[in-house]
This record gives sequence, C-alpha cells and structure tokens, in this order.
Amino acid sequence: MQTAFPLAVFLFIFCNELNTLYYYRGGTRYMTGEMMPPFETFCDVERYMFVITVLSCVVLAFRYFRAHRANGSRSDYLMRRLPDRWEFVRRCCAMPCVFAAASVVTFVVMISIFYAVYMLGTPAQCLPEGGGGGFWRGLLCWR
Repeated sequence: MQTAFPLAVFLFIFCNELNTLYYYRGGTRYMTGEMMPPFETFCDVERYMFVITVLSCVVLAFRYFRAHRANGSRSDYLMRRLPDRWEFVRRCCAMPCVFAAASVVTFVVMISIFYAVYMLGTPAQCLPEGGGGGFWRGLLCWR
C-alpha cells in the first residue's frame, strides 16, 4: 500500500504533465515550449503516505502498551522486576521502530526512483532552471 498507491499517483501526474509539453499536428509531435513543474511538486502523496505510516507506528507502540496491561496477566509488573526495568518498553517499541525505519528506507528509495523517472523522462530543454528541481527538496519535503 505504501508503494503501490504513490507510484500510481506519481506516474499519473507525471504522464499528464509530460503530455502538456507536446502537441500533435498531422501525426507529427511538436514541443509547446512549456517547462515541466519542479520535481518537488510531484512528491506530495509520498510525503503524506510516509507521515501516515510513521504515525500509525506510534499508535501501534501505544497499542502494544495498552494490550499488555489489559490482558489481566499484568506482564508489565513482571517485566519491571527484571534487572533492566526498560525491557518492557524496548519490547513494546521494537516492532513499531522497525516498521518506521523500513518506512524511511522505502520513502527514500521511492523518491530516488521517482527522481530518476523525472530526470530521464523529461526532455532536457523542458527541465526547470537548476536541472529539474531538487532531489533533496523532494526528499526533505521542501517547496
């Protein structure tokens, strides 16, 4: 879900913007002279999906805490008697942290692939000033 939906949205928006660069007359393709929008304008859906995924990891960690307290076994009291009293917190936060880290890696890989598609798919004369907008601005969510 985190990769398929943003990929489809990116390709849809990119292809629509790419089609506005050309017009057809008599079966021949001509350039309109317009410029492609900067890369960071294509990355909104990816940013939102990334934020939703990280926030769901925070909710998942909180849910683990609540689930262990509600079972009646009160494993939190048992875990606090161990020599390392933070063991319970580490166990409840381990999987959500792994999911959040995987989300960060997925986000960086997706933005890198999208930037490669943007740079390779856009004609050089249609790229905006500065080489097509910044990869770093797209990655770091700047506008």
